[in-house]
Amino acid sequence: MVRFRNLLGHFYLEIDNEIIYNILQNNLKDFISFKEAILRKFKEDLLRGLDKENST
Repeated sequence: MVRFRNLLGHFYLEIDNEIIYNILQNNLKDFISFKEAILRKFKEDLLRGLDKENST
């Protein structure tokens, strides 16, 4: 993924749109895992904050 990001950032004029489309359609496991980890963390932090408010 880092390599792909670097290509997008530094060689964006040379990127083939069909390749990008294919990656976005077929290789989203890393993005999905990252999204789920962020949502879990936000939920944990939100619940922890609500617990603190309710205990005072």
